[in-house]
Amino acid sequence: MSSGTEKIVNQFKAIIKEKSLDLSVNQDAAPEKKLISLFEQMAGRVQALSQEKKALKKVISETTNQFQERILDLSLVRRFGEDLDIFVSMEEFNNKLLDILIEELGAENCSIMIVDKATDELVLQAGRNRGKEDFKTPTKERRVRIGEGIAGLVAREGRAMLLANVAE
Repeated sequence: MSSGTEKIVNQFKAIIKEKSLDLSVNQDAAPEKKLISLFEQMAGRVQALSQEKKALKKVISETTNQFQERILDLSLVRRFGEDLDIFVSMEEFNNKLLDILIEELGAENCSIMIVDKATDELVLQAGRNRGKEDFKTPTKERRVRIGEGIAGLVAREGRAMLLANVAE
């Protein structure tokens, strides 16, 4: 055994002791085998740490996304709350809500509907696309049966839907 190999083994042992790593070596083994054993154990630790790092990155990413969603929710509430006291009519209220939702969510289309329990239909209160083109005209009331179309499915399921392409 060379003194260089023995020196490396001793340096590894010092690092292991200093870092409180749980590595063990057969003391009766030749120094070269001790070194190989230490390298193998260290490689295993590095691999385990790499996997742990990957898992932690995933958790951080998911948590960041949750925080971003929460920030968006709070932003919507704040923006809407700023103008809440200036509304004279329900129509103004709905139109302002549409403006905020379309702008904040980047939606192409947005509508506000209420349920008519007598007919089991959704009645359009306000709706528009990004170009400020209204879906509802003063002379025509738009109705959708619950369970039909996108809005009807949302009402039946009781949860929001995000669609990449409404036409499909």
